[in-house]
Amino acid sequence: MKLLLALGIFSFFLLGDGSWKVEKAAIDFKIKHGFGTYADGDFQLKSAVLVFNPAELEKTIIEAKVLTNSISTGLGIRDNVLRKSDYFDCNKYPEMSMVLVGTPKKVKEGLYSGVFKLKIKATEKQLTLPFSVAIQGDKAVFTTNFQIDRTEFGVGESSFALGNEVKVTVRVEGVRD
Repeated sequence: MKLLLALGIFSFFLLGDGSWKVEKAAIDFKIKHGFGTYADGDFQLKSAVLVFNPAELEKTIIEAKVLTNSISTGLGIRDNVLRKSDYFDCNKYPEMSMVLVGTPKKVKEGLYSGVFKLKIKATEKQLTLPFSVAIQGDKAVFTTNFQIDRTEFGVGESSFALGNEVKVTVRVEGVRD
């Protein structure tokens, strides 16, 4: 009995309650641009809630909001165009969001799959996405890579000069809260 109690206390301190405070975040994207080149850029994270404990996946909460007007491609003129109504319409839609729906599934050690509700502008879509979590002591790194069709979210129209598929990489570093 004492051994079980000791293991329970050890597990609590080892795994904690699973709450993580964001220390650093990177939301990067890459899209094919005219003449076979690629344009890349990033967004800034506005807020996030991360509750993750590999021993209690049913308690997982992953929610993030991103500021649309924070888009940065390294070219101010392009950024201003992307902020307008034809693309992100930042005045009307100041943020995008991504929320885990339900309980994620463990694929293998450190790799999971979850259904996320992605909202860009007025469009919400559910996507099944892989994500990884690397926990070392009081630090964790959450990452995911996925592709979306920007036109399905009303971000610009299909054109010769700009590809429809956008590659997205999200990396969030957190500390135990």
